[in-house]
Amino acid sequence: MTEHERKYRALIDQMGGPDKVRTLVPVPKERIQEALAAGDEHLNTIPLFAWDVAAGRIRNQWYSQDYTMYRESKLGPWPKGLSLAERVCILKEAARVWAQGA
Repeated sequence: MTEHERKYRALIDQMGGPDKVRTLVPVPKERIQEALAAGDEHLNTIPLFAWDVAAGRIRNQWYSQDYTMYRESKLGPWPKGLSLAERVCILKEAARVWAQGA
C-alpha cells in the first residue's frame, strides 16, 4: 500500500469506513471496475466535475468568520480544512476499495 493510499484510507476510517463513504461515490461500482480494468488507476476517465460535486457533499468541520463556532461532518469526525482535491482523493480511494472488494 502506498503512502497516498494509507493516508486516504485512514481518513475513510475516520469518516465511518468505506461502506459509509462509498455512498457518496458519484458513479456505479461497475463504472469504477471498468475504469480500473482499462488501466485507469486514478479514475480520471470519470469526469472531474462528477468527483467535485460528490466531494462537495462531504462537509468539513467549518468555522464561522470569527472562528468561534464549528460543525462536524455528518460522516464522522475528521480534520478540518481538507481541500476539494483531498476530498476527491478520499472518494476515489473509497471507490477503488469498493470496486476491488478490499
